[in-house]
Amino acid sequence: MKWTVYIGLAALSGGCGGLLDQDPEPYEEILQEFSEASSSGDLGEVGLAAQESLDAFSNASFTAASSIPDTGSAKYFGHLTLGTPQDGALGEISMNIEFNNAAVSGQANNFVDETATPIGGQFEISGGSINRNADPELDWQFEVSLDGNLEWNGIDSSSYGQLVGDFYDGDSVIGGEASIQLFDFAADTSNLTGGFSVVKQ
Repeated sequence: MKWTVYIGLAALSGGCGGLLDQDPEPYEEILQEFSEASSSGDLGEVGLAAQESLDAFSNASFTAASSIPDTGSAKYFGHLTLGTPQDGALGEISMNIEFNNAAVSGQANNFVDETATPIGGQFEISGGSINRNADPELDWQFEVSLDGNLEWNGIDSSSYGQLVGDFYDGDSVIGGEASIQLFDFAADTSNLTGGFSVVKQ
């Protein structure tokens, strides 16, 4: 079983999507739900534009850790989901990966809620870890940190979290889990989980 540990938050998810005939992971299910809501137009223009990245993950083949590039760089674009299509958010992700040192930079922004209403704020993507020795049953191949703020439901919340996932179709697609913590000025904390899928440009 894969464990994903966050500061102040621990989430458990089973094996690695795409390896065996097995029940979908929670993030795989939520990406599919957002894909269906996006295709129906429920999430506006951001949702319609998300079809390529959301569907790319579900149709891709898992990449063995030993086949992940260790030189060069690549730019990725895709989408991040939080919560559910009925009570959540969908945003865009753009990031650059330097494969020789696993340095990752980028942003997640242009969020909309379940009614396609824009959500202010953005996350900076930083850090980065690529595990080329990952056991597909135990380890994630890819990990980055998120830090920023979201102005959601009239509340401006500082936020941090992680994206953890795996490579698919060589280095063409990266997808996996998202987990975010929101802190508002009243010291309330909300934990949001979801998924992400990005496609090499």
